[in-house]
Amino acid sequence: MKILIAVDGSPGSMAALQSVTQRPWPPLSVFRILTSVEEKSDSTELSGHGHEEAEHITARAADLLQKSALRVETVIRYGGPGSTIVEEAEEWDADWIVVGANDESSTLKKWLLGSVVQSVVKHAPCSVEVIRQKVRLQPLEDAQAQKDRSLSEGTPNLEFA
Repeated sequence: MKILIAVDGSPGSMAALQSVTQRPWPPLSVFRILTSVEEKSDSTELSGHGHEEAEHITARAADLLQKSALRVETVIRYGGPGSTIVEEAEEWDADWIVVGANDESSTLKKWLLGSVVQSVVKHAPCSVEVIRQKVRLQPLEDAQAQKDRSLSEGTPNLEFA
């Protein structure tokens, strides 16, 4: 099985990587980690800083998967993230694409992220799995302690009801 994992260094892509490491995979599965670098809008030159950052992101992601004894390849493509993910999946003949989604506070950021994911889902030549980052506002122990305090004080706390 060929699994393409698109990463950008965000919490959402980290959640996607962690999700992949936590499940069993068929023998001989290969995981290709893809990071894209966009061209500068004012010229056809590529940003050297963007390439270095992409190398760092793919290396960190590869290390995480290799620690789980998974076969890993990395690739950096140039262009917009939506199109590079679809192109890589087509050229590599991927069986599955895994992407992470971030829970952003800004409406604009939600829309932009959503447009990349929607583009991949719409144009991908294979199945796409979108991993949502689970936002934890506080550690579980803190939440339980708060619940215990509320109960002992006789104050109802609807958050835990």
